[in-house]
Order: sequence, then structure tokens, then C-alpha cells
Amino acid sequence: MTGVDGGAHQIGFPVLVKASAEWRQGIRIAFTPSELPGALSQARSESRRSFGDAAVIVERYITRPGTWKYQIVGTSTATWSTSHEDARCSAAIRS
Repeated sequence: MTGVDGGAHQIGFPVLVKASAEWRQGIRIAFTPSELPGALSQARSESRRSFGDAAVIVERYITRPGTWKYQIVGTSTATWSTSHEDARCSAAIRS
């Protein structure tokens, strides 16, 4: 098994299949290996229609996501401190 199929089996099911443009379009979930071909086909089709590119990203789908907590503390003298806790989360955060 190679490519997307092999990658999906390597990370384990369920998997989230989404357009590589990452605009919340073309997102499909394959809970089992038998659902993967249909999810890939649908996600690629929607990605091609929406973005002109059929590339997709496959990542582990977290069925019970947690939360991310960040605390940033600063002073008037520009002394900064950060702390964070992270838990399993399906969301991607970009800055």
C-alpha cells in the first residue's frame, strides 16, 4: 500500500480528508478503510471545483477533541511569559 492509502493506514482510522487549500470545503471523514476511496473521491472533486486543484490532506480524525489553553502574561517593560496546555484536538490553528 502506498500514497494516501498507505498513509491513512499508517496513522490509523478514522481519518479526515480535506482540500489542501484548507478552506473547510471538501472535508470528508473515513471511519473505516472501506470508506476511504469514497471520501477521497468526494474531497478531491470538491477541491478541484472550489480551488482548481485536486490535492488533499489526510490527517488523523480525533473523535473526542480536547482544548488548547494558552496564557500570555506581559509587563510594561516587555517581559513576557507564556504557558500552555495542549490536549488532543482536531482543529488546526494558524497564526
